[in-house]
Amino acid sequence: MRPEWTPIGHSRWPMADGMSLVATLRYAGRVTEELPHIRWLLKAIASESLLLRYAVQAAKSNGDQPLVKDVIELDLGGNTHVCVSR
Repeated sequence: MRPEWTPIGHSRWPMADGMSLVATLRYAGRVTEELPHIRWLLKAIASESLLLRYAVQAAKSNGDQPLVKDVIELDLGGNTHVCVSR
């Protein structure tokens, strides 16, 4: 059986691969390229605290205020805690 298509290609572990890709792009300084992957991952694993932190950082770096607000709303609804300086 062929895995479902994801923004990062075909994989048996798309969430883990997605987090690895987001981390790699972050450390490479390619923050603008993170956003599509972060948005996809937020639909799949919105409770992952590291993903929420990366999402806020990428959104703030790119001036994507709606994404920051979405992540804060996700965080307030769950058990994770993302520190955001306003």
